[in-house]
Amino acid sequence: VRDMVTVGALIFGVLVLGAGVLGRQIARERQLASRVDQALSQVEPKAKRIQDALRVSKLVASVLDHRRRLAAMLSGVFAATPQSVSLEGITFERSKREVVVRGNASSTQDVLDYVKQLEQVEGVHSVRLKYSTRRSSPSGERTDFEVVLEERKA
Repeated sequence: VRDMVTVGALIFGVLVLGAGVLGRQIARERQLASRVDQALSQVEPKAKRIQDALRVSKLVASVLDHRRRLAAMLSGVFAATPQSVSLEGITFERSKREVVVRGNASSTQDVLDYVKQLEQVEGVHSVRLKYSTRRSSPSGERTDFEVVLEERKA
């Protein structure tokens, strides 16, 4: 019986010691988790500012890229415009990714030739003649037109 009490006391002592070690380990992990939470709370606002700055930077880069493509397209439109065609207006429809060109030419054939030239402009996906109307004036006959250029997707 005495040996059993001794063995029981030893087992109890080992269990108490194990529980103490386990408790100490849990306390260390909680302390470490607390430090990590504290570090994250300090880093989180900075990370959020960096993410916001990155988002803005990407947006600016996207807008600048679009403007570069648009500028190249407009340059091509002006270079492709023959002397027989006079431009009256250019409108940008950013949401539709379209450029609308209005003007007049000396003949309907000049308008059709101009449309073919615009199809070759860099950055243009398609060209659609919206309307073409013959008009008489004191200076002679002219053909008014409106052309829609759809931008090529990046």
